[in-house]
Amino acid sequence: MTATSHMVLEWTLLLSVAGIAYSYAGYPVLLRLGSRLCAPGAPRPPPAGGPLPSVSVIFAAFNEEAVILEKLRSLAASDFPQAGLEVLVGDDASTDATGPITAAFSLEHPPTRLVTFAGRTGKPSIVNALAAQAKGSILVFTDANVMFDPGTLRRISSWFVRPEVGLVAANILTRNLGGRGGIAAQEDAYIRRELRMKRAQCLLSGVVIAPFGACFAIRREDFRPVPAGYTVDDFYIAMQPQILGRAAVQDMEAICREDASEHVSTEFRRKARMSRGNFQNLCAFRGILLRPFSALGFHFISHKVLRWIGPGLILTSLASCAWLAAFSIPYAVLLAAMLLGLASPALDGVLRHAGRKVPVVRLASYFVMMNVALGYGFVLWLSGQTGGVWQPSRRT
Repeated sequence: MTATSHMVLEWTLLLSVAGIAYSYAGYPVLLRLGSRLCAPGAPRPPPAGGPLPSVSVIFAAFNEEAVILEKLRSLAASDFPQAGLEVLVGDDASTDATGPITAAFSLEHPPTRLVTFAGRTGKPSIVNALAAQAKGSILVFTDANVMFDPGTLRRISSWFVRPEVGLVAANILTRNLGGRGGIAAQEDAYIRRELRMKRAQCLLSGVVIAPFGACFAIRREDFRPVPAGYTVDDFYIAMQPQILGRAAVQDMEAICREDASEHVSTEFRRKARMSRGNFQNLCAFRGILLRPFSALGFHFISHKVLRWIGPGLILTSLASCAWLAAFSIPYAVLLAAMLLGLASPALDGVLRHAGRKVPVVRLASYFVMMNVALGYGFVLWLSGQTGGVWQPSRRT
């Protein structure tokens, strides 16, 4: 190997590892320090009392009979003024009792309205249709399996009294942490970490990159219909007010609750579907990449884009390290450590079968699973596969 080739491979390895390390470790540290030392971008807290804007809660439902009644009851129990509230449920041609349950509930709770779709339509199209029918000045997007605390809608809507606020995201708490051996604990750890980062983004710069689709709200005037064939509608909708220059809020006191995934296979399919949508969004918002020193561009690249290309960075680092390992013992040791990390899902499976849970192994296994799903989603996007009409995860 020539000296030039050796140097190119070393720099390739260094930059690949640095990109991964920055996105998952360096950027969160910068956020934490920045939000503690200075918080110039956070919108002012909303004033107490006073009139609230009207609200339309929107969600699609397909075969959600296991959770739909609890969902509707959680909204009906809200302390938000019922006169200013409507709940639009889009039944995506369910084959179970989702429609009848919702219809019966709406008879006793007039704010609830069922909109039935004759054939499978898909979540983005349903969201577009419901948003076009909504009467509230604030649109709250959510999922059928996400339960609202009584004060959540009031907390969310109160922020929009501030004219500069265009997006408010809720705090999502995990309910099923009973230790049944699934991956709910890893999912919850991921959600906690992401929420801390979104809160720090809000405090530092007044932006929130990719609020959880479980619950977030925008002004109706800022809504833009999701393009046909889109997979991740939440990201597309939530970016619109921020592109317009409005501030975003991650409100940790606006609480919703949901069950995290227990099954690796279910979560893998969900993350692969989301990954395909990530690259759709990367194309749609590629203009932001040309503004890397703006607040929105910096957080978009640091928090999401580097993660989305993470599988490519991992493969590049492995390839360059493998080549260097043929000529250097230190690089051979590094390659062995990298391969051991990639084998963590198999090791985690063996340990779980033996009744043991090793946190560092479980964390590494989750990281590998997530990046394999991201890579698979990229392949789906590159091949033009749609993955079919949206399917909800298994409900417990």
